[in-house]
Amino acid sequence: MLGTLMQARGSRSLTASLDLRYLRHTSLDEPLDLYSRIVEIEGRKTVAGGWIECRGECTVEARGVFVRVEE
Repeated sequence: MLGTLMQARGSRSLTASLDLRYLRHTSLDEPLDLYSRIVEIEGRKTVAGGWIECRGECTVEARGVFVRVEE
């Protein structure tokens, strides 16, 4: 999901790090809402954050650091 966000920005980037926090059970039989946003941009580095919600409750949090590849 964070990689898709970077791709949608038109930024060709590589994942430098990806951290996930599993907060509670995420049901496979329920609709899930996925969210992502840019947290910080500094030079070639972009930090993105995201989370998954099930029935309005956050079940997973993610943080990724991406480095833009020069073309």
